[in-house]
Amino acid sequence: MKFEYGDFYKFVASLGIGLVGLAILAPWLFLREPFDLLLTQSDLTSLTPLAQSIIAQRQSLVQNLINAIPWFSLITFPLGLIILGAGGFMWFNKSQRITDELNQINKKLLEKQLSPLTSTEVTERKTEEAKAELIEGAENIGEVVRNALGAEEKLVAALRRCFGQTHEVLANRRLGSVTFDVVLLAKESTYKDFIVDIKTVRKGFKYAWVRDNVIKMVYASLLYQKDMNRESVPILFIIGPERLLSTVDMEDYTGRINREVTSLSSRATIAFAIEEELDSLTCDHLREMFKVYTR
Repeated sequence: MKFEYGDFYKFVASLGIGLVGLAILAPWLFLREPFDLLLTQSDLTSLTPLAQSIIAQRQSLVQNLINAIPWFSLITFPLGLIILGAGGFMWFNKSQRITDELNQINKKLLEKQLSPLTSTEVTERKTEEAKAELIEGAENIGEVVRNALGAEEKLVAALRRCFGQTHEVLANRRLGSVTFDVVLLAKESTYKDFIVDIKTVRKGFKYAWVRDNVIKMVYASLLYQKDMNRESVPILFIIGPERLLSTVDMEDYTGRINREVTSLSSRATIAFAIEEELDSLTCDHLREMFKVYTR
């Protein structure tokens, strides 16, 4: 038979609570009782010698107990606190270990649901994005795709460095028919998941292009929440050269887009990163982009 330590720790904590309560209640219980102290001398003399002897013995016993009660309370009160603290601590650790084990099992199941894309699929996806959205008419698509993949790898490395303690950073994942560039899978329930779509720009972009991509991310986030049963925050991460992003009013874009997507019952975060500064991207700056702050 396997001993259930969880129940034992509960018993220890309950014992501590009982001792603390007894240390407080014992003086009150004794002080509220008269213990024949209200008898007058005439009442005592009217009793039989045997009754007088019993009352005298009772009063002597009560006197001894009352003298001992302060010591009893002084000992049982701190002892109860120590036992309560030890039992509660062990009980909490046991519960925390069980919670952590369940979280690990759940995380592994979630990772299986988020199947990885092959390197060919990733390259094809970036090539289609380059052709359709970012650099239409460019001659050397291959070089642009390699640069985009390189920038994405740098960002993923920064995410792992900055969020590795709180999130599992999964790159290039698929959930059903939807693909994600990066998924930040929270290790604890106190954090939210993030789904990140990374876009690399070379020749500029318009507000409509940003808005359309944000709407796609919002729908992808809603699908993620439905299938994974976890709260997620959609983030559109735009990487571009300084000469290009320096001309963009980032706050204006974010405000306008969030006003437009309020009807979708969701909000999205738009983050802009200068390509030349990816190697020096700090964790504080990255958390600021993600609207995440250390506890």
